[in-house]
Amino acid sequence: MKSDPVSLDVLARVDAQHHLHPFTNHEEMHAAGTHVIVRGEGVYLWDVQGRKLLDGLAGLWCVNVGYSCREIVEAVNAQMKRLPYYCSFFNSTTEPAIALANRLSELAPRGLGHVMFTDSGSEANETALKFIRGYWKLRGQPKRTKIVTRNFAYHGVTLATTSMTGLPACTTPFDLPLPGFVQVPGPNAYAANREHEPGAYGQWCLEETERIVQREGPETIAAIFVEPVQGGGRSDRTASGIFARTAGLGAPAWHPVRGGRSDHRVWPVGELVCERALELGAGFHCRGQGPHERVPAARRHSRAR
Repeated sequence: MKSDPVSLDVLARVDAQHHLHPFTNHEEMHAAGTHVIVRGEGVYLWDVQGRKLLDGLAGLWCVNVGYSCREIVEAVNAQMKRLPYYCSFFNSTTEPAIALANRLSELAPRGLGHVMFTDSGSEANETALKFIRGYWKLRGQPKRTKIVTRNFAYHGVTLATTSMTGLPACTTPFDLPLPGFVQVPGPNAYAANREHEPGAYGQWCLEETERIVQREGPETIAAIFVEPVQGGGRSDRTASGIFARTAGLGAPAWHPVRGGRSDHRVWPVGELVCERALELGAGFHCRGQGPHERVPAARRHSRAR
């Protein structure tokens, strides 16, 4: 369908008839009219009415190099002509997948040397959950199934990843979280009216996290998911500064905890889905937040999907 200013009414009508939008109040949207984007170049977008807009959200935190990048357009065009698609199931894969996995492993912090590709942040976290459950089962600890996440965290839109999300607007409409998902305080000092003492509030969050881990039973907890910079809980480096210490509550070999217990041994997961690469100058936000050691793999292959 051609998108131009004349067709705006048609686009809005068809959109209302057939298209469901995520994170949208459809009644309000259709009353005001759907905002239709038709073109992008660099950091700018143009809507169907011809207005030029600065895309401060970078698509959905994913258009890191801008729109209509010539190098990407040419590379995608060449690949589509050569081999538009093939999967990595059943002992097969493709040359670009191998090359990209190798490059990501070179860029990642020490110990993160394997890559499984997914199509979205929700799927990435679902896959991580399956890896974690499978790992503990193979290690002979199948009761380790609880997942700890923080208030204000955003981890996805599936049933499990919404259960991990610490935003009531995401969980309440669906009677979530599911059993086995545990919330601990997120270091959003502003929301707690303690913006003038973020360090002290962060320390309280650590202590409360430890108390909740003890209440639930460390032997039942599979992992704690931590965003180095919380996308849904005020993105700032003050919050990111306690990333390693929160992770350290789980895995003392991964990072020591000053003044905290060191026998929990819960798997820490650095969740980077909504993070902007290179924002803090380290490529991966978890780099520079403390030493990284590999969580030993129970097996070297996986059926996670």
